[in-house]
Amino acid sequence: MNNLDSATPVGLNAQAIINCQAGGSCDGGDPALVYEYAYNHGIPDSSCEQYIAYNLVDRACTDYDLCKDCVPPPPEEGDDGLANCGAVPHKKYYVSEYYYI
Repeated sequence: MNNLDSATPVGLNAQAIINCQAGGSCDGGDPALVYEYAYNHGIPDSSCEQYIAYNLVDRACTDYDLCKDCVPPPPEEGDDGLANCGAVPHKKYYVSEYYYI
């Protein structure tokens, strides 16, 4: 039995890929560039950032854009609610190798 037979699957964070322009956007992407990003920088798991299908315009891949948590109170109607959110420590998952075809 090798490590892959006993590995626990991990959902990787699609919104972090979009936020960091790591080979993908809401308009499409390049899987090879996502693997390259995972090799060089790592990708947090899907619990770190809610997928909102939105390309960032005014931010550029900060810790806040990779993994954040929010505290009460809930936002008022029409408020984005980000004022009560902050970056949190998180684990990153890497690929050990990748290649282009």
